[in-house]
Amino acid sequence: MWFLGKAAFYAVLGAASKTLVNHFFDGTPIRAIDVYRGLRERFWSLVGAGALVFMLVIGVVMLIYFLVVILVLIFTFAATQIGGHLPRWAQITAAVIFTTGVSVSVLLIMLMTYSRIIYVPQVLMVEGKSAASAISRSFSLAGGEVRRIGAIMIFWFYVAWSLWILLMIPLGWYGYWSGVDITPFGAEVPFWYSVTQQTIMQISEILIAPIAMLAFTLLYIDSRVRKEGFDVELTANRVLPPPNYLATPVIEHRARVESSFNFSTPPRASSQADAVIPGPPAPSTPEESMDYSASFDRIAVDPDLISDESVQPPVAVEERQPEVIAERPSADETSSQVAAAGPQIKSCRWCESDADVDDRFCKVCGSVF
Repeated sequence: MWFLGKAAFYAVLGAASKTLVNHFFDGTPIRAIDVYRGLRERFWSLVGAGALVFMLVIGVVMLIYFLVVILVLIFTFAATQIGGHLPRWAQITAAVIFTTGVSVSVLLIMLMTYSRIIYVPQVLMVEGKSAASAISRSFSLAGGEVRRIGAIMIFWFYVAWSLWILLMIPLGWYGYWSGVDITPFGAEVPFWYSVTQQTIMQISEILIAPIAMLAFTLLYIDSRVRKEGFDVELTANRVLPPPNYLATPVIEHRARVESSFNFSTPPRASSQADAVIPGPPAPSTPEESMDYSASFDRIAVDPDLISDESVQPPVAVEERQPEVIAERPSADETSSQVAAAGPQIKSCRWCESDADVDDRFCKVCGSVF
């Protein structure tokens, strides 16, 4: 239960790193619902990363244990063979130097191991990588940051112990006045004193752990800014359009407007059939219909209506040839041509460093292409 509680506590702190990064760059308010939503989305990735980190730490601890045992055996053998001929002060000095050297080496190995995996929660939540990819990404990103991570660790332990002692002083005074042996080697310690002491330790850890997570998140952002130009990338994403951006064409639908000069109607070729020949009105009675058929014989056609200008030969209609549409190359042919052409690169006009064709800014000097 203790291990599960610790794992859940640090999982929540890891999920809060994404909210912190969004707050630093976008001004998004930090809300508990966003933290738990991110934890729910990446819960199994956090569990898998925690299991991998735990196995890695166990392996490093076992390696350190075997190395320390081997060094102690070698030192003991050397002391029995050579130490008997040395004075007492030389033996004590050699023992102190050996113990100090082994202790410092163990602390450095543990610090180097911890500094390599410190960015795993941030990489998981902010970059959305898998558990194994997050560990390898943390190893590459935390390179050369041992001193700064060590300074944060020293500050963390110092503040944690100071807070623990500050909370333990009233309890120690009360226990001393109640007749309780408050020394670490006391054989008989009341149950209420042990429970209160463990509660104070948990409270001090709960108070100091978010501060440490905030410090490591700031260090993660600083590492990305120094090594990858993370701030320039965010600025470019806000200001510049995405790569290979093509504006969407705007199609204007214009309504058809009839012209007063009838320009909207296509012209027709004049012919003899277009001539209007006036005639008598249509008959309305049977008697008038008999005279209507004979009236066409007496219709006089006006010669001005049918002239040489009005009667023109029919317009010849040209026979249109079918348009030949060039076939577009398929996706496989296009990819093969691109692969044959080789990788496309471009150079920065300021520092003359090479960059990919999709890059919007130089990763060396930060200038915009």
